[in-house]
Amino acid sequence: MGKVGSSLPPMSYLKRQALAPFLINAVRWLDEGRNGTVGILPKLNAAHALLSQSGLTCEKTGFKQGLSVYVCTSYKDAHAADIQEFVAEGGGLLIGGHAWYWAQTHSGNAVTEYPGNHILNKMGFSILEDTLKAGLYEALHPCSKAYHFRRMLQNFVGHVTCGQKLAEHEQACLKRLGGDCAKYLRMGAHDCSSYNSILTMLTNMVKKAGVPQVCASCPVKDSKDHLLLHMGTEVYKASPNPDDLLPYIIKDRPNLPTVSNARVRINSDTKGSEEWKSTGLYLSPGMKTHMAVPSQIVGKGWEVQIGCQTDYVGNADKLIRAPVVHERFPIESDTIQVSNLWGGLIYLVAPSNCQEGELEITVEEAVRAPYYKSGETSVADWVGGVRDAPAPWAEMEFENIIMTVPSEVVRHIDQPDKVAEVWDSIMRSIAELAAKPAKFPRKERFVADVQISAGKLAISSSS
Repeated sequence: MGKVGSSLPPMSYLKRQALAPFLINAVRWLDEGRNGTVGILPKLNAAHALLSQSGLTCEKTGFKQGLSVYVCTSYKDAHAADIQEFVAEGGGLLIGGHAWYWAQTHSGNAVTEYPGNHILNKMGFSILEDTLKAGLYEALHPCSKAYHFRRMLQNFVGHVTCGQKLAEHEQACLKRLGGDCAKYLRMGAHDCSSYNSILTMLTNMVKKAGVPQVCASCPVKDSKDHLLLHMGTEVYKASPNPDDLLPYIIKDRPNLPTVSNARVRINSDTKGSEEWKSTGLYLSPGMKTHMAVPSQIVGKGWEVQIGCQTDYVGNADKLIRAPVVHERFPIESDTIQVSNLWGGLIYLVAPSNCQEGELEITVEEAVRAPYYKSGETSVADWVGGVRDAPAPWAEMEFENIIMTVPSEVVRHIDQPDKVAEVWDSIMRSIAELAAKPAKFPRKERFVADVQISAGKLAISSSS
């Protein structure tokens, strides 16, 4: 088995002269005395110049056979299988880069989908999307107080299930443990015994201890409950039998009436950015359904989103809702199963500059939501039953704005057309003030939420 070295991101660190001894020593360690050829990705000119001065035999090249050490970035996964075989047969690999930009521009899981991790995962490594603050960091000394994921996780489970006391330094690590645990579970490595043992341990913990029933009247304040709430969500997503966990995570789940094979028509056209397309349908917490979509949008960047509140509030000291309460599913086939632990309104997320015209989607089972759309929903239909649809969230869509609010806010509205006139006038005035066309290229969305990540909440009332 060969050796793998990982550079601090980005690889531009490798051109710093002050780090030359470190880099040269790292490559010699990877070479293991073979004095073989060091292959360096052609665009890493500074690294090539620095290593060539050390007496090492260096060559600018892509990956090829016959190398002793290969130096590359983690931004592409070309030759992933060949590189893995190269390391398995004794070759040395120095790879580096960052994943934070990839994570900001992709909706996938960096641990399993970032290109460099396609190379590294089989070697037991992963590059995370996290960043560190610039500074000097002392090397850790081996001791029982040093943070270790497996040991810390076992201690926390013992604390929750058996009342074992956590040391002060362990209490300080709970937030880090939550982040590490989430990343670990998202790997979905169900063919790995160590992964399954941790998932089983956490599943038993959730069943024994439960999950805080977070809400405005029962906020989560301490680090232990914060971590339990976080872990409960991630264990549910990773579990092969998530339905078994639902009663332990959400104890009060309403049994709302559903409709079958609901057909929804949407206008898919978008301008310069993605758009949420409302369906007027809702999924209860943990409820699963299948959706049938037109083949022309498969594999073209479309997604299904469950839940309208997309703000991440996990950094707050006090929580009155779960940190993440929405889910997205890429549309990679014409039939897709979707669900969300916390439930939510169903949306199709259309990519930018889409021109597919009118599309029809069929939802196997869902809950009707109060949904008024100007020009389509008549006042008679609204008053006659649409406003009384059982879902807890409602939407009112006007010319330039869409409002998502608790359903009880709209059930008393008898003249939605008059409400539309008011908001159409407001938005046209805004457009006039901004010297922009009266019809917005994309409708603005206002979504009610009980907690936001920054700023102050505006409290509204109606009568």
